[in-house]
Amino acid sequence: MPPLAARSTERAEAVRCVRHGRGVVVVGEAGVGKTALATAVAEEVSGHVGAVLWTVATAAARPIPFGALAPLLPADLAGVHPALVPNLVGRRLRELAGDRPALLVIDDAQLLDEHSAAAVLTLVTGRGCRVLATVRADSPVSDAVVALWKDRLLDRLDLAPLDRAGVAALLADRLGGEVAAGTVELLREHSRGNPLYLTELVRFGQGTGRLRREA
Repeated sequence: MPPLAARSTERAEAVRCVRHGRGVVVVGEAGVGKTALATAVAEEVSGHVGAVLWTVATAAARPIPFGALAPLLPADLAGVHPALVPNLVGRRLRELAGDRPALLVIDDAQLLDEHSAAAVLTLVTGRGCRVLATVRADSPVSDAVVALWKDRLLDRLDLAPLDRAGVAALLADRLGGEVAAGTVELLREHSRGNPLYLTELVRFGQGTGRLRREA
């Protein structure tokens, strides 16, 4: 994960969206730090909401209707019309959050099954909860998820690769001190500012002895 100092602006903006709006969708390429940012934001706002609930959408669960929302639903949905499911989720969120709003964090929302995506859209439209979602930029996304920001229900925050200062901050965090400007630029170029790729390059460099501290 990138050091939070490298994402201070984005973190502050996401916190603002969650505390003072309905929430935010964080969009970015794989490895850019979406989950790390969502985790930090959820921790920071936890004292301002009644409950923080996490769900991770997966390709394996996508064929299952409402699979991503299963922890918030009764075990048996037989006989329950799909249109009523958002009410059940909203009721459960109110039970957990009390008289304050609940925050539903959805990681990899591009993998939500259509039923879960529609239920989340209904919840946000009816202000049933606040939502902090992450979406991979280069993946197909359901119309219901796109509507969250397209219809301005949630703010959209595009998480770009780290700039030079962000790369320098991550390297200093990983290597325990300031890194030479030439090394920063070389690793920024090869990683293209992607925190995951950059971290792997650092591990490789340390393992092979190509990246080391000089006395």
